Amino acid sequence: MNFALSVIIKSTIVLLFAGLLALLLRRASASIRHGVWSLGIIGALLLPLAAGVLPGLEIPVGIFSPKTPVSIR
Repeated sequence: MNFALSVIIKSTIVLLFAGLLALLLRRASASIRHGVWSLGIIGALLLPLAAGVLPGLEIPVGIFSPKTPVSIR
């Protein structure tokens, strides 16, 4: 999947989540709902930057390395 399509899909997911959260908070104040939408839009705008920076980070997945034998009893 190319970079642009990946960012578009992830941004859509972020904005759908913000919309769902705003819908769940429909009885809350307008200030809270606007804050949810603001965070969703800021998150969607920062996704290309995060997608460019985060693949360069190495995050350890687990305790065991691929060379460590794992026995399941």
